[in-house]
Amino acid sequence: MGAVPPFSNSLHPYTQTSSQLQTTLNNINNLVPQTGIPTAGPPVTINQNNLAGGMNWALGGASPATVASSYVVGAYQNGLTCPSNTPFLSSANTCISCPGGYYDLNNQSCVSCANFNNLTQTCNGAVVTPVAPPPAVKPAVPPPVQPPPVTFITNTTSPSGLLLPPNQTLASYQASLSTYGKNLKQCPGSTPYFDGTSCISCPGQLFNVSIQTCQTCPSSTQYSNSTYQCLSIHYYTNLTANNLWISTVVSPTQLLNNMTANAAVSGAQACPPATPFWTGSQCIVCPLSTPYFSFDSNSCINCGGGTVFSLTTHNCVIAQQRQTSLTSPNLVLGGLPYNEWMYYYVNNQTANPQLANCPTSTPYFDGLTCISCSPPTPYFSLTHKACINCQAGTSYSSSVMECLSSSGNIVTQNPTLVKMAAGIFA
Repeated sequence: MGAVPPFSNSLHPYTQTSSQLQTTLNNINNLVPQTGIPTAGPPVTINQNNLAGGMNWALGGASPATVASSYVVGAYQNGLTCPSNTPFLSSANTCISCPGGYYDLNNQSCVSCANFNNLTQTCNGAVVTPVAPPPAVKPAVPPPVQPPPVTFITNTTSPSGLLLPPNQTLASYQASLSTYGKNLKQCPGSTPYFDGTSCISCPGQLFNVSIQTCQTCPSSTQYSNSTYQCLSIHYYTNLTANNLWISTVVSPTQLLNNMTANAAVSGAQACPPATPFWTGSQCIVCPLSTPYFSFDSNSCINCGGGTVFSLTTHNCVIAQQRQTSLTSPNLVLGGLPYNEWMYYYVNNQTANPQLANCPTSTPYFDGLTCISCSPPTPYFSLTHKACINCQAGTSYSSSVMECLSSSGNIVTQNPTLVKMAAGIFA
């Protein structure tokens, strides 16, 4: 019986499994009634994977049931696990290690990987390149070729919910996704963002691609659908929301042009209608006590005594006490019918009962005071409220109260050009 395992192996008397011991006992029972010398040899040693000794392994398409079944050993076999320094079993039934990568249980081979994730059993950040296994010694059946595992990536088909880091474009982010592996698949539209583990959605929030999580833009910033970033908000005065503003330095046309230029700046936003004026630090509304916003001081003011706010000039002007009588000589109607000027004159007098005609010595009201007109600008333009002369090639007609061309056509006058031609100012 010294030749019958495990009794033939005095150094390893407990290396057999319960089923192997049963087989041994059955062999002994069969040998007892026989005569002769038993010839059974020692147990055959076979290697098995030591998955507890090596952490860098992946199923690679193999099922847990298949892996478990590989640990069953037959009669007269010792199933010894590979040592921890070479914990994995190759297709050639030798113990190997897989430095710089991971062990594929399905193919029984090493796969190179610069950054293997033990938790997800995936290779992140590098292209997976299979490493050829050691030459097999006459394998009975070649292992089947399995496709590389699927790697999910963020879906950029509708990128309006992506939050990119500063200075990164959508194109560069899309290009970076192609480096995640070979067998790439975009997350579905319902859960378009890959957080490193699974595909998720971000209802009412943005997906920050740098930290792979959902978040919102910080305060004082707003999301840009063109750059896919949170940009600082640049407020500017909303001139279209409130007309009660004043400037003695910049003209209304220039202010409107400035508002249009500010609106074109990335991240620009007009102050809301409830607080339309931008002081340089906040959007405000002017109270009734100081109802006018001054662009000269970026503050709310009121007009001084004896002055009123003019929507035409956007300034505080002297309260009108006088107006030009339409019976005054040398009036230029400026292309408007006389009846229209009379309609304006009567309505102005009705709305402002305190008005009186300018005296005959200074018959013309220029918006501030009564003046007279003398050569070289002897005529008064009702349109421009300024003294003018008829342009060269035209002459004044008292019957139609206009400057007429040689053919009798009305020629409207520009007071500035007329004064320059007369040499009143250069």
